[in-house]
Amino acid sequence: MRVGDKRFILTEAVIARSEADFIDLHPYPDTGMTLAQFAQNYGISREVQKPVTMGEFGASTSWYNSAQAAAQALRDWQIESCRFGFDGWLLWTWDTEEARGHWNAVSEGGVIEKALAPVSRPDPCR
Repeated sequence: MRVGDKRFILTEAVIARSEADFIDLHPYPDTGMTLAQFAQNYGISREVQKPVTMGEFGASTSWYNSAQAAAQALRDWQIESCRFGFDGWLLWTWDTEEARGHWNAVSEGGVIEKALAPVSRPDPCR
């Protein structure tokens, strides 16, 4: 559930019983919710028996005033997500300008790319 959103969807049972090969969630750090709140809402924890990916995460230009601030927030978000059993991450968006309103990985000289790239951080949980 997002801040101000009155809808309530139970996902824990679906995640636990799904025959899907992996679970793909899209929590963003700039929604006003913590990652712990997202994990609680989705019903995920380290005990989930299948891979959990953050199939989309990013940072809006209205929330972060620079790509550097966004890079730090995204790096911290990724590191924290390991506590909740996330196994993979895909940034929204890497090098496109179509997603107006979001920093991309190559914005402002690639500071987000450098902060998240496996060559820079082989262990995404640190």
